[in-house]
Amino acid sequence: DVYKRQDRLDRRISQQLLLLKATAAHFETSSEPLSRAGFYGFLDALEVSEDYQGIRGVGFALLTDPSQDKQTSALITANYAFERPVWPQTTDQALRTPIVLLEPQDERNRAALGYDMLTEPTRRAALEQAMVTGKPAASAPVRLVQETAGAKQNGFLILYLIHISKPTRL
Repeated sequence: DVYKRQDRLDRRISQQLLLLKATAAHFETSSEPLSRAGFYGFLDALEVSEDYQGIRGVGFALLTDPSQDKQTSALITANYAFERPVWPQTTDQALRTPIVLLEPQDERNRAALGYDMLTEPTRRAALEQAMVTGKPAASAPVRLVQETAGAKQNGFLILYLIHISKPTRL
C-alpha cells in the first residue's frame, strides 16, 4: 500500500534526522578533544549499525583552509593509524571540508577519509544550503566516494553544520 510505504519512509527519515541532531549535540557539548574513540563510543552506544538501516556511515568534516591540509591529515592519522592526505589535492575553493571521522570504520568508509566535499558541486550545494539555513540539508544524488570497486552506487548525503570550540589537535 502506498500510504504504508510513505509512512515507513517518513519514519525512517525522521529517525535518521534525529541521529544527525544527536550526533551534532554530541560534538557541541562534549568537552573532550575531537577523537575517533569518543565518536565511535557515542555511535556504538546508540547501536547505529543495528538500528539505522540504510545508513552507510556517520561522519564529521572539518571546515578548514588549504593551508591546514597537513595538520588535518595528521588528525586522521592520529585517529585511524594510517596516513591519509586531504584529497583531491588541489581546489579552487577558499575553504575545505575534509572528512576526518567516519564510522563504522571499514574498507569502504576508510576510502572516504580526507575527502574534501567542497570540491564537488553537488556536495558543495548541500553544504552551502546547510550554512545558509542552519538546518540539515540533503544533497542531490551523488556517487559515493566509498564506492571503490565493483558496481558503484549513488547515494545522498544529509549535511548539518555545527560550531564547536574544542581542540581538534590541528
